[in-house]
Amino acid sequence: MALHIHHGSHLVPLVDSLAGVLAEPLSDPFTAEVIAVPTAGMRDWLQQQLAMRLGTGDRLLEFRAGVSANIDMLFPGAFTAAVLGQDRASTSPWDLDRLTWTVLTVLDSGEVDVPGWRSRNQGTYATARRIADLFDGYATNRPQLIQQWALGRDGDGTLDEREAIVPLAADHRWQALLWRAVHARIGSLSPAEQLPDLLEGLRSGRTEPTLPDRVAVFGLSAVSTAQLTVARALGEVREVHLYLVHPSPAAWQAVRQHLAGRLVLRSACDASAAVEHPLLRSWARPAMEAAALVSGLEPAVRVSRHEPAEGRSADSLLGRLQRGLSTDHVEVATGSSVAGRDVDPSVQIHACHGTVRQLEVLRDALGHLFVSDPTLTPRDVVILCPDL
Repeated sequence: MALHIHHGSHLVPLVDSLAGVLAEPLSDPFTAEVIAVPTAGMRDWLQQQLAMRLGTGDRLLEFRAGVSANIDMLFPGAFTAAVLGQDRASTSPWDLDRLTWTVLTVLDSGEVDVPGWRSRNQGTYATARRIADLFDGYATNRPQLIQQWALGRDGDGTLDEREAIVPLAADHRWQALLWRAVHARIGSLSPAEQLPDLLEGLRSGRTEPTLPDRVAVFGLSAVSTAQLTVARALGEVREVHLYLVHPSPAAWQAVRQHLAGRLVLRSACDASAAVEHPLLRSWARPAMEAAALVSGLEPAVRVSRHEPAEGRSADSLLGRLQRGLSTDHVEVATGSSVAGRDVDPSVQIHACHGTVRQLEVLRDALGHLFVSDPTLTPRDVVILCPDL
C-alpha cells in the first residue's frame, strides 16, 4: 500500500491518469470505487469525463461513449469519516445539513452575539449555512482550530515559537463562542476532536477504514496539512491516489520551501516568494503552499507530474496569458503587436448593471459562441461564480 501524489496544470492529463488507474478492476468486481471530490461541480464533470474514457470495446471508445458506473464520489467530510472507519451510510449531527439547522437554532436563541446577524437581509438560513460551511471546513482543513476551541481556548489553530496558542483576532472570537454553543447543543464530540485518536487507531490497525483497497482524491487545487496527514495515514493500509491541479508547472517547480507535510505559520512560509507573474502571486498562493507541503515527502510518498503534450499556444491575448501563467513569465505586449490588430475576442470584459443583466449578457454571449462554433458543446463551458 502507498500514497501516490499526482499533480499537473491541466485536468485532462490527470483524468487520463485516474482512468488508467480505474481501468484495472478491484479484486472484488462488486465493490464500488471510491473517489473524493471537493465540489458537486467537480463530481459531475469527473463522472462525465470518466464515462468518455472507460468502457468496453473499440466501438464505444471510438465514439467516446463508455461507461462510468459503480463509483461512489464522496465530499471531503464523508471521505474522512470513511477513512477513520465510520459507516458511510450513517448520519451524524455534525453532517453539514444537520449542522446548519443547529447553527440556525443557536443563532435564533440569541446565546451568542454574532455581528450583523439581526441586520442581514439575505435570509437567516443562508447565513446559518455559510457559518456551518465554515465550521465544516475548519474541521476538515484546520482541526487544530476546533480542538483549541473545544478546550475553551480562543486560538487560531497555531502555536507561536514558545508553543503557546496564538489567539484569534478580536473580530473573529464570536466564531469560537458560537461553535461552543453549537457543540453544547449537539452534545457529542465533533469529528475534529476525535481525529487524533482515530488516526492513531488507523496507524496501529485498531481502526479499519470503510473503503476498498484503492481510493482516489481528485480535483483539489490546494491541500491542507490535516488532509495530507489523513492521506498519509490511509496510505499505510490502502492504495491512495491524490490528484492536485495547479496553474503553473514552472511556479510549482520554483517553490523553495520543503515542508514535508509540516504545519507552519503562513507568515513563516511565503510559498509564492519565487513567483514572478502577478496573477500567480495573487491567485495561486494555495496551490504554491500545496507544492511546499508536498515537497520533501519523497521517497516515502510517490510524487508524479502529468502535463499535456507540448504545443504552440495561440498568439492571442488569452494564449499569451495562458503561456505566461504556465511559464511564470510576464509577456510584455509591444505597441505594434496590439495596435495593428483587430479586436481580440479571446478575452472579453462585459460591464453590466446588476446581476440579472449579467445573466442576460452571459446567455447572449454563450448563444453567439454556440452558433459560431458548431463543435462547441455544453461540456466545454465552465461558468465561475463568486457567490452562487
